[in-house]
Amino acid sequence: MTKFDPSVDRRTDPLLWDFYEFLADGVELHDGVPVARLRAKVPFVDVSIETLPLRLDTEVSSIKYDAFLLLRAIDRHVTGTFMTVLLGGLVRDWADYVVHGAPRPTTPWI
Repeated sequence: MTKFDPSVDRRTDPLLWDFYEFLADGVELHDGVPVARLRAKVPFVDVSIETLPLRLDTEVSSIKYDAFLLLRAIDRHVTGTFMTVLLGGLVRDWADYVVHGAPRPTTPWI
């Protein structure tokens, strides 16, 4: 949620044409690492971000893919493989995650 100074004319976009700089190119990301800098012409009163809307794309043979979708697919595949090899099949609470891509359960499978 972003709050701007109440004296600002809200009929115009206060962020339009303002300076934005991406800082995390080639940097290992972890808590506390700045990823971007924004300078607005209008003063901020308060800014809070619930979750970071992060997207990472990769390109293979000129086709763009969402890297996080690929990583989730790999995680589902590896999880299903380990369950099958170690336990002889999918654990009931985890089957929808492995087969259909449902949200990852928080319950342990071993």
